[in-house]
Formats: sequence, C-alpha cells, structure tokens
Amino acid sequence: MSDSTANNTERGGSPIPQPLIDLLVSDVLSKHNVSEPPNLSDEQRKQLKALVQDMQKQVDEFLNKQKEK
Repeated sequence: MSDSTANNTERGGSPIPQPLIDLLVSDVLSKHNVSEPPNLSDEQRKQLKALVQDMQKQVDEFLNKQKEK
C-alpha cells in the first residue's frame, strides 16, 4: 500500500490513492469549465465538509455491508 493510501485508510478515509483522487477531481472540474476554486464562505465550507463526511460514512457502510455478504 502506498503512503497516501495507508494514511487515508488510517484516518478513516478512502483506500483510493490521493493522486487518483486529484486526477478525477481535476477532470471533473475541467469538464465543467471550473478553472479557479470557488469563493466559499466559512459557513459554506463547513456545510460542504459535513456533506462530504456524511457521504463518506454512507459509502463506508455500504462497502462494509457488501463485504459481509
């Protein structure tokens, strides 16, 4: 396992390597003509972070259920 993969897994994150995540995010942003990071307020950042954490939790639960089958 690479260092970035090990670090993500240890923190409860995805086992997907960070360079792959960066590539996919970059591809999606360029596909939608986003060239600069959006100017988000602190509240919007908190909401977005909470949303991503909730989605990650749901994905992890789904994957754990699939492993149990």
